Amino acid sequence: MKLAGVDVGSTTVKAVVTQDGKVTWQDYQRHNTRQAEKVVEFLQRMETKAGLTAGTDRVFFTGSGAGFIAPLVGGKLIQEVVAVAACVEKQHPDVRFVSEIGGEDMKTIFFTATGTGRSKQVYMQSACSGGTGTFIEKTARKLQVPSERLAAMPYEGMSLHKVSSKCGIFAETDANTLVKTGVPVEEIIASLFEAVVYQNLATLTKGNTPSPEVLLLGGPNLFFKGLQEAWRHHLAKLWAQRKLDLGGREPASLIVVPAEALYYACLGCVEIGGGEKPEVAIYQGHATGTSARCCSAATSDRPRRRRSCSTRTASSCSRATRSARATRSRTPSRCSARCARPATPTWARSRSPGTARIC
Repeated sequence: MKLAGVDVGSTTVKAVVTQDGKVTWQDYQRHNTRQAEKVVEFLQRMETKAGLTAGTDRVFFTGSGAGFIAPLVGGKLIQEVVAVAACVEKQHPDVRFVSEIGGEDMKTIFFTATGTGRSKQVYMQSACSGGTGTFIEKTARKLQVPSERLAAMPYEGMSLHKVSSKCGIFAETDANTLVKTGVPVEEIIASLFEAVVYQNLATLTKGNTPSPEVLLLGGPNLFFKGLQEAWRHHLAKLWAQRKLDLGGREPASLIVVPAEALYYACLGCVEIGGGEKPEVAIYQGHATGTSARCCSAATSDRPRRRRSCSTRTASSCSRATRSARATRSRTPSRCSARCARPATPTWARSRSPGTARIC
């Protein structure tokens, strides 16, 4: 039996498939606000490439966009902080502080040893994107810094300037002001990294000390070299100020950024799911509830338009379809042949204001 974990985040979808405790397939992609459609695509690939089988294997979901998707394919929803904590406790028993930065939220977890194990304190910021991955990327786009260059830009050795850490709009304003005064882009980006770490330490620690070992998770912490350097600088400075005993180890060695930093929520889903009853979260297939209908929703990125059938207007086609359903005596065959198609599952179709009805 395979176990799958799917993390439907604010900007990306991540997924892993495991068998006998080993990861056999994993991937992440941006969904560009089309979460359900991207999940369908992932499930299809998990079936074809990883052998995920409906009716046999099990799937567990987490993330801000997973709430309505999970039950539609037979999956079970697991709260994302619970999932991340489960993975950390299994893979890093010595970690005492975790910072996970996502596309539009941040969370910190403090682990404290107790007589019966470890207690957890969790602090989250999700009401504002200040200090998150989107916060960095939007300001970088404003400065016309491509993603590849952004990932490699340093923090160490750069002159720093005041950039707001609480609001993305204020940060962009500060960046514009710095550009006008001739500040190099490299220094502005380093100042952004400074703002992100400051926001985390100032608002999400609640006065607690992030004691080593420290684990940095999420895409921004993994991909941005300068952000990692900013974390190491500030944590080393904080530990020196508060006179923490590091046991003779270098501060940098106590700050870990794992290669699988993107997938900890997915792996935590699998970890928790493995302890559930065998009949829980049986995968029902990506096309659950799909039906080829004459009147189906068009995706939001298509222009608003009405598609007419070959011999009927759109309105007469619709009336004929309703009449056929009521009397079961006739069906608009040409309309059915032309309009019915195995489209994206009903639950995954876009429902944005731009959606039109066809036929």
